[in-house]
Amino acid sequence: MKPINRWQAGLAILMLSGATNWAVATIRLNNTDMDFRIVPFDYQIDPNRIYAELLSSINGSGWQPVHVAGGTESVFKVSENGYFDAGVGVIPNAPDDAQVAFELRAWFGGNSFENAIAWNQETWTQIAGSWDPGSGLPATGPVLLIPYTLVIGVPEPSTLALTIVGGGVLVGFRRLGRGTKHQ
Repeated sequence: MKPINRWQAGLAILMLSGATNWAVATIRLNNTDMDFRIVPFDYQIDPNRIYAELLSSINGSGWQPVHVAGGTESVFKVSENGYFDAGVGVIPNAPDDAQVAFELRAWFGGNSFENAIAWNQETWTQIAGSWDPGSGLPATGPVLLIPYTLVIGVPEPSTLALTIVGGGVLVGFRRLGRGTKHQ
C-alpha cells in the first residue's frame, strides 16, 4: 500500500471536516408568488409567444442569465394568462444570501430579447437565497420580488405625434403672449 502524500491528506481532512461550503445563491423563477403578470399591450401580440428571462448582477459586475437549478435553461415561455414558473434558479458568481440586482426581460416576436418586435424590462434589488446542491435536498429560494406587472409592447410616441404636441404648445404660448400687456 502506497503512503498518502500531504496534498491527498489535506484534501481528505478538508472533505471530512465539512469545511467546504458548496452552497449557491438561488431565487424562485416564477412570477406567480407575487402575482405580477407579463401581459401584452396590443391585442395583436399573441400571448402564447411571449418569453421571459431573468438576469442578475452582483455589485455592478454586468448582467448574467439566471439558469434553472441543475440545468442550462434561462429563457422561459410565458403562459397565456401571463405567468411563468421554471422552478428555482441559480445566480451565477454570487455567494449565497447575497444582495443581488435583478432584471426581468420579456419579449414578443423574436428568438431573443435583442431582436424582439415588442419588449419591456424591469430592474430591482433583493436578497438571494442559499442552497447546497450536494445536500440531496430540492433547490429552494426566496420569492422573486418583481415590482409590478410588466406590459409588453407599449408604443413609443412617433415623431409626428411629438411634432403635433410641440406645435400645440407653441401656439398656446403665442396666444398667451398676445393676451398680456407688457408695461
